[in-house]
Order: sequence, then C-alpha cells, then structure tokens
Amino acid sequence: MNHSHLLPTLCASLALVGIFASPALADPLEGTLTDAVTGLPIEGARVEVMGVEQQTWTDEQGRWAFELPQGTYEVEFLANVGAQQHRSRLVNQYVPQLKHATAHVYTTYFHDLGEPALAQPVGLPAGSGRLPDNSPASIPLP
Repeated sequence: MNHSHLLPTLCASLALVGIFASPALADPLEGTLTDAVTGLPIEGARVEVMGVEQQTWTDEQGRWAFELPQGTYEVEFLANVGAQQHRSRLVNQYVPQLKHATAHVYTTYFHDLGEPALAQPVGLPAGSGRLPDNSPASIPLP
C-alpha cells in the first residue's frame, strides 16, 4: 500500500499546529509612576493596558511591567493619593520598547506633607504655578 500521498497532508497539518500552538512573541513594556511635584514613587496604583485584558499594580518603587506582543499601546494609571484619585495616561507606547516609560500624577499631597519639591517639577514650565513674591494673591479678570 502506497501512503506517499499522505506525506504532504501530514506536513501541512503539522505546520498549522506549530503556527497556532506557539505562543505569541512577547516583549516587556515597563516603567515607573511618580509624583510629578516631588518625584516620589507611587505605590499601589492600578496600571491597565487599554484594549487588552491586562492590568497590574505599581510596587513600592512605582514600577510596573507587562509582557505584550509587538505593537503600540496606551497605558492608563489610577492612583489613590491621599483622599483623591488621580489618573494619568501614556500613549503610543511601543513594544519592543526603546526606553523605560515614565508616567506621573500631578498632586501636591506629598509636598503638603513636607516632602521637598523638585527644582523643576516634571512636565511643568519653569514659571507654571508660581507667582512673583510681590504679586497680588489674585488677579481680577475683565
């Protein structure tokens, strides 16, 4: 009995099983979440990759990480700092990642507790939020 006609079918079947059974190639997407005013890490924030059923929480150093297939992602952060919720997002996060991602929440909570502010708070222009010492407490609007 000649079974040579079965060989091409068997090879094609094994190739398809190999394609569908192999896990998708994954690379890390990782970063940190910090307070923008003081630079302190934010622990316990929820981190979610939008459009993908994956989430994690930041560790004591504000670090987070995912293993994702190559692509472009948006990452959302939800941090409870003090008695307030703060959200932040990173858009266009590429996997494979070219550099460590850094996200920030903008709160004065830690500074209000006595933590020193950064000389140049992240994401804020040099004069943002600061008035000269001789300026009035408020400025009348027209």
